[in-house]
Amino acid sequence: MRLKSRPAPSLQGGWPVSTMPRPISSINLPLTISIDVAGPVLQESERLEAYALVANACTKSQTHLLAISKRKSIEETVTDVLVTRGNQEVVNSVASNNGARFSDFGFLHMIKRAEGDSILAEQLGLRKDIPGICSSS
Repeated sequence: MRLKSRPAPSLQGGWPVSTMPRPISSINLPLTISIDVAGPVLQESERLEAYALVANACTKSQTHLLAISKRKSIEETVTDVLVTRGNQEVVNSVASNNGARFSDFGFLHMIKRAEGDSILAEQLGLRKDIPGICSSS
């Protein structure tokens, strides 16, 4: 007797990453698999909690951090890790991401990193959430 096998859903052409069942997008998935699979999950899944993103940002490669930095929204706790551990590409990505929220610590760290980096300084200057900047009316 031969059983028909059905291919497992995949990130490419399977479930949309944002609607994957919870067990698939648990903290263990991005921590244990390659960036080819983890990248889209880290960047797009709305089911990953901030603690899972922080765990990945604290332990994984710059490529993982870059994927996290491109999320639609990033909580302050996650941003803090990205701006302290991330390389120049990651930091520039966070600075240009309008969905990234900065704690005072994170923002001050970004200002420090922008010294001597005109691209980063410009990206920070373009943010609408800069403390102490008033818009002219």
